[in-house]
Amino acid sequence: MTTDNLDIQELITLLDSIRTIVNESINTLIARVPYIGELANRALIGGKRVRGILVILFSRALKGDETLAKQFSAIIEFIHAATLLHDDLIDDHEIRRGLPAFWKEYGAKLAILAGDFLFTAAGQFLKYISNEALRLITTTIYKVTLGVILEAQPEYFTKDISKVYILMNRLKTGELFGTAACLGVLASSRREYLRNAYKYGILTGEAYQIADDIFDLRLLRESVKGIDQKPLKLALLYFSEGDFSPEEILNIRDPEKLVKIADDIGLEEKMLKLINERISAGIKAIKPLPNSYEKRILEKAPRAMIEIMLRKG
Repeated sequence: MTTDNLDIQELITLLDSIRTIVNESINTLIARVPYIGELANRALIGGKRVRGILVILFSRALKGDETLAKQFSAIIEFIHAATLLHDDLIDDHEIRRGLPAFWKEYGAKLAILAGDFLFTAAGQFLKYISNEALRLITTTIYKVTLGVILEAQPEYFTKDISKVYILMNRLKTGELFGTAACLGVLASSRREYLRNAYKYGILTGEAYQIADDIFDLRLLRESVKGIDQKPLKLALLYFSEGDFSPEEILNIRDPEKLVKIADDIGLEEKMLKLINERISAGIKAIKPLPNSYEKRILEKAPRAMIEIMLRKG
């Protein structure tokens, strides 16, 4: 089997088949959750499972332990789900994955507690599997939380606030992708590829987050309500290269004004260019990996993931 003539839809179908494996692994892990398994299931329902898919692909590319990779894929999705529970509450998002956001259904207090539980459950499961992976995950949670704080309260950033957008994307999204790729490597014996996997994941995650922001910008153009404008405001500060002060941008309340400024500076085009740069650099990062079918999928997967995000969010 080769990927030479694999079109985007065929690649999406392939990724869907791996997503099924990740979902099965998540269900296996949920079955081990004491007392509140039903609540954990509700917190984890739905989603693209992109991070879990990366774990499986990197493990297979390096002929890793499939059982271990499946466990890691579920654990990284536990962590991602925890961040979403908190993010939705902080940003007042009322819909998540086509359903009412967890906090809308169960209340703010339980959303906070459930998110905290999923974080700690990930560590609890990992301590019986791999200390190396546990150390990696704890560092990741620290960095992701820092990124979420920067997004929520960028005014507390102690340096040039125009740089928050890139740093926030790296911490909030890139780190989870980077960790997923590294977990795939840890499921194998090929530790020499950890740095390559991490770089690939970071860059792919950054591209993925930028695509998410473009999707929101397009929704704003269509006057869709309930879009979190803060990431777009931070993107404007970064890409406008000093043409606006932080106060001018961060204090905008009118979505139409925000969209007009974005269109005036060609924000979407600049973001798409950065996405392509990140994807190209990520693919280059895994060039040293042994040639395999899965490596070729990893080279093609980022553009498929971005395509899905830009089309469906």
